[in-house]
Amino acid sequence: MMHSILLAAALCGAAAPDGKSWSARDVPHELGELYMLSFKVKPSGNGLVNGGPPSYNMDFTVDADDTRERECSVVYRAEAARLALRLGTWDMPGGATWRDASSRRVRAVFRELPGGVTLGAGEAVDGRVYRFMRRGYRLQGAHVRPFLRRVGGSFNSGVWRTYPGTGCDYVFDVKGRRFVDFTASIGVQLSTGTVSVAVSSDGSEWREVVTAAGRGSFTGSAPADILPAERMFVRIRGGAVCAGIVGFPSVKASIDGEPFRAAGFSSYVDAETGEMAGEIPAPDYYDESWGRTIPVSAPGFSLWRADAEMRVAPLRGLPSETARGLAVSAAANEAEAVQLVVKAGARGVRGVKVHASGNLVSRDGAVIPAASVDVRQVTFVDIASPSDETSAPGLWPEPLEPVPDEGVCVPPGENRAFWIRVRVPKGIPAGCYVGSLAVSSAGGPDVSVPLGVEVFGFELPDAMTLKTSFGYERDGVFDYHRAKSPQERRVVNEAYLDALSQAHISPYHPEWGLIASQWKCRVVEPAGTNGHASVVFDWSAWDAGMEKILSRWHFGTFVFTIPGFTSGSFPRDGSAHVFHGRREGTPEYEALAKAYLGGIEAHLREKGWIDKAYLYWYDEPTADRFKWLDRGLSVVRRYAPGLRRMITKEPREGLMGGVNLWCPTPDKMETAVSQACRARGDDFWWYVCMQPKAPYATEFIDHPGTDLRVWLWQTWKKEVSGILIWNTVYWTSVTIYPDVRQNPYEDAASWARMGPPGPKTFRYNWGNGEGRYLYPPRACFDGGTSAVLAPPNGSMRLEILRDGIEDYEYFAILSRLDPKNPLLEVPAEVAESLTRFTTRPEPIKAHRHRLAMEIARLKGCKR
Repeated sequence: MMHSILLAAALCGAAAPDGKSWSARDVPHELGELYMLSFKVKPSGNGLVNGGPPSYNMDFTVDADDTRERECSVVYRAEAARLALRLGTWDMPGGATWRDASSRRVRAVFRELPGGVTLGAGEAVDGRVYRFMRRGYRLQGAHVRPFLRRVGGSFNSGVWRTYPGTGCDYVFDVKGRRFVDFTASIGVQLSTGTVSVAVSSDGSEWREVVTAAGRGSFTGSAPADILPAERMFVRIRGGAVCAGIVGFPSVKASIDGEPFRAAGFSSYVDAETGEMAGEIPAPDYYDESWGRTIPVSAPGFSLWRADAEMRVAPLRGLPSETARGLAVSAAANEAEAVQLVVKAGARGVRGVKVHASGNLVSRDGAVIPAASVDVRQVTFVDIASPSDETSAPGLWPEPLEPVPDEGVCVPPGENRAFWIRVRVPKGIPAGCYVGSLAVSSAGGPDVSVPLGVEVFGFELPDAMTLKTSFGYERDGVFDYHRAKSPQERRVVNEAYLDALSQAHISPYHPEWGLIASQWKCRVVEPAGTNGHASVVFDWSAWDAGMEKILSRWHFGTFVFTIPGFTSGSFPRDGSAHVFHGRREGTPEYEALAKAYLGGIEAHLREKGWIDKAYLYWYDEPTADRFKWLDRGLSVVRRYAPGLRRMITKEPREGLMGGVNLWCPTPDKMETAVSQACRARGDDFWWYVCMQPKAPYATEFIDHPGTDLRVWLWQTWKKEVSGILIWNTVYWTSVTIYPDVRQNPYEDAASWARMGPPGPKTFRYNWGNGEGRYLYPPRACFDGGTSAVLAPPNGSMRLEILRDGIEDYEYFAILSRLDPKNPLLEVPAEVAESLTRFTTRPEPIKAHRHRLAMEIARLKGCKR
């Protein structure tokens, strides 16, 4: 029998209507063997393509912006001698074009480590902790593992569709080690019946540890009397009556023996030729090909450097390449960071501190003060539930915290990173500035590490060109800080505004808590029966407050709320808008709206704030709200056409009358009416949140640190002028934590607010770090009662987001100097499309340097 089968020509070269699919029936297979279904697809819109046999169908996210065909592969086991294979689309307007669909027999190859340890995709050992979670969005073979013994039921995009009595058996082992504890978890969504999870140490005598019903996450632990064990078996079975879906099991266990760090991967080779057919690589977090060791003599520890975007794991090894010291480059009035990593020797090291030894000085004698060098320790959060399939569980670096007075303790053989941020002051001349960092430890002498700063020949403005719009929930912040009095709240609030401003982020409502009263408006009723009401405004207090806020924090945007026009509420019956007692469509309504809205626009123009203010009327509206929203926004358009009217939605028919600022997610950016909106002058922002996930750039902690910086380069590439993120301090979910506050240092998940709290609440993780860029001070969890007035702690992602916003400014400056400069094109090695982009900082920084040199040249800067 041929091992490679070219599928029917009907599958290729045709466009698939939305929701349709094709099948090649009775395709011959060898029973029990592995096969890989491969195909190339070019979508005409954003959405999902899918393929596979009936028992194993997989979805792939595709992006119409992608300039190349997407190559997709599905690995499956032949459960019959003849199978149907299908290709199709889901939620994709316009369908897709397919080519080169074929299936061939393959063999699975897994990572082999010294000592005979074999790890497949989804398996990882970090120290003495073993974990397994399903992985593999680029090449789907999620049910093909070195430890899968038996498969039952059917699979769809990584979840098992349950049937009575069917299920899967798994076996787990780490050769030469024993499991000393063992837990298995599943997520279920059952409409009827139950699913059970049983464990065994020998594969014959089973102990049930989970009986799951309804919807939720369920975890069971192996009984102590069957541990320690060299192997552990997990069995999942549907009950006598069972319908629904069950996720793949995840496992967390402790093992004995010497600690090590490694992640598995799965490769698939052609069964006849041995040629590589595809692979599910290990997570990027386990890549150790980056970083540079700093060859200095240190007592009991080594030093190495890492770019700010790279995530330094506790147990990764020393880099093979070397660097003389640390170096950053920046314009005046810009911040840039690098990481200095301390790796402890066999005995560990205590009391580690890092500080600037003195000023940084150029050849011409110009000085960057030592105070411009800020040092933070990078601490870890435990990722228990990865955000998507490209991630991995374990300790991930994220919060940036002050170095304690006693210094940092680094356990034996582990890494601890120090965040070295240089803020180049205004007015600093171009040049190379040289200084050093002093690294000390308890009882040891200082170690000197060179620090160089290249300052470019231009200066960044206080207010960035890119518009930013971020949520900031003050009440939750006050609750964590135990801030009750007006003065306490003011101190805390201003500390958070300072942190946001330093990252060039504008909160929705910067004035809340700082301006005693909103602007005032009085409607003067007409004296006669045929007159129209007039409007009298009082802007005095609001203007004075806003002037202080904008001059201090340089916020580029703010939400402008117009009572009666930006309430965000939706009447169930879609009834007419009513404004100050006047019903939509009447002459009185139109006259009052004209005076009211016209007066607002005129004042904002007079103050120079018309480009900062925007109306945020409704969040993510559904189609049943379009007509009602559009009628109200159209009134604003008639009488205050200069006001920006924003909807967090992609361009859609039914909203074209009133919206002039569209804010979709990146995967929904291009629609059938997008170009028409641009042609008429509409503006575009976009936002990321719990969606889209990989292969798009995301805001999650457990993704490459480059994601957010790349997102800002994509923002420039796609001619998007603003970004929005719904929250910066989403620390807790009342659904999951109804009685206590979540500690974001201990629980990295951003749990959804879904349903009433209770023991059976479905624990849905929106994504680790979703809506969370600042952290409350540790003192908020000391059990005290007095207010905590310390400022918030930052995060790696906040710093990287700031870097991306400053990169965007480089493009904006060069565009104003030379609109046709070829360097304004984002290189393909940085971001070819929204789904193909770098996960390493080198190409970003190389092009950023070229931009800087060109700006300096055009400005006539000479070193």
